[in-house]
Amino acid sequence: WVFTSAKTGKVELNTHRIESQLENNRMPSLKGMALCDVLYLLENYGFKVNYSGRGSVNYQSIQKGHTIMKGQSISIKLS
Repeated sequence: WVFTSAKTGKVELNTHRIESQLENNRMPSLKGMALCDVLYLLENYGFKVNYSGRGSVNYQSIQKGHTIMKGQSISIKLS
């Protein structure tokens, strides 16, 4: 997964190792991701996803780095 960041006069592409974090039972940061990507990743790893809003993720109920288990529920808010 790749995300972009705008710098003066250029755009940088940065890799985001979400799948390896999920495989190690750690919650990745979902901030800025589209709903379709979040649903694909988390549901394929066995999570139950509740969401509200439209756009990209700006809130997740389980914070980055916390230990997670399959079957767990996570709430996300999009803006």
